[in-house]
Amino acid sequence: MVFVIGAHFLPMAHILGRRIDYLLGPVALVGAIIAGILALDSQVSWLVVFAVAGIGGAVATLCYAVYMARAYRRLRERAGAPFPLTASVPTPR
Repeated sequence: MVFVIGAHFLPMAHILGRRIDYLLGPVALVGAIIAGILALDSQVSWLVVFAVAGIGGAVATLCYAVYMARAYRRLRERAGAPFPLTASVPTPR
């Protein structure tokens, strides 16, 4: 599953024109490939295999989340819009 997640970053980068996807896709792919190689060894616990694959996918996803949060902040600042949680909300009476 992590391999597919990493692989889908590459066409997505081309389709959406985002260079960050070219960097994050291989991160998940490397984690998946290392986990696959470890899975071939019967002495390696399945927990280790899942941990390695999970770390690769989590690092790529976390970096993507940080990138998107920064992009949202820049867009919000250019538009002059307040962050939704800090916007003045009328209090119910």
